[in-house]
Amino acid sequence: MLSPKPMTHALIVGHRNIMKDTVDKLHELSLLHIDDYNEEETGFNIGKPFEKASEVSRKLV
Repeated sequence: MLSPKPMTHALIVGHRNIMKDTVDKLHELSLLHIDDYNEEETGFNIGKPFEKASEVSRKLV
C-alpha cells in the first residue's frame, strides 16, 4: 500500500554554469520534485551579481 511521505521545501542555489547538470542529476536520482523558482511565492528575488563577481568567483575556484 502506498503512503504519503513528509515533504519539505528546499531552495537550491548555484552558479548558472552548473545548474542544468545539477538539476539533471537530481531528476536522475529521483531525490526531489523540482518546480521552477517563483519569486512571488518565496519573497526572495533573484539577485544580480555585483560588478567584480566573475573575478571573485574565479579566485575562489
